[in-house]
Amino acid sequence: MTREQLSSLRMVTSAGAPLAPDLIRVVCDRLKVPVRQGFGLTESTGVSHVQRWNRWDQEMGSSGPPLPQVEVKFIDEQANPVREGEGELCLRGPTIFQGFHNNVEATVRSTTLDEWFKTGDIGFQDEGFQVSPAEIESVLHEHPLVHDVAVIGVAVQKIVSEIPVAYVVLKKTRKATEQVAEELVAYISEKLAPHKGGIIPIDKIPRSVFGKILKRVLRTRAEGVGYWCYNL
Repeated sequence: MTREQLSSLRMVTSAGAPLAPDLIRVVCDRLKVPVRQGFGLTESTGVSHVQRWNRWDQEMGSSGPPLPQVEVKFIDEQANPVREGEGELCLRGPTIFQGFHNNVEATVRSTTLDEWFKTGDIGFQDEGFQVSPAEIESVLHEHPLVHDVAVIGVAVQKIVSEIPVAYVVLKKTRKATEQVAEELVAYISEKLAPHKGGIIPIDKIPRSVFGKILKRVLRTRAEGVGYWCYNL
């Protein structure tokens, strides 16, 4: 295959088996395009993780972060969460299968009591943390003081990662005060796993003409803006 036949190639994604960093570098040098790794199973609709196109060279040896709305945890042999070190990879989310057709026994074997899918693969989390913006938004929407909410990831240089920050529109009956923030913090801390994040009061969530949240606008506004911090 000649170089001209590959002139339209922009990226290569590999899955099915791990790629050694040395092999990635060789292929990248030959093709002159990024080579990223992905991971997934039939039960996860094909893909659950993939390296970011603009960070593939920094994530060599990793399967990359999970896809949006895919939650991840690792468990030990007793199904207890593993905070550090290796454990069995478990997945949950709208793209994860609900069970095996006409095989209840196999479904029970592959699912935890709290309905996480046990992949059977051993892995560990190499950086950052997993948090679903949709999950945080759903919890905050249930609070009686919240009229509207949008959650975005905000980069934090200190931890070289992102934290979830919630833009919250309060109902007209309440003003944005420290007391209200503390109430929201206490509410959300009871319902979600332990992560750091923040809350920013806002009058209106920016949306497109189709009703989609303009998270790019919110992310720009979040730069340099103070927010109430919380430990979820």
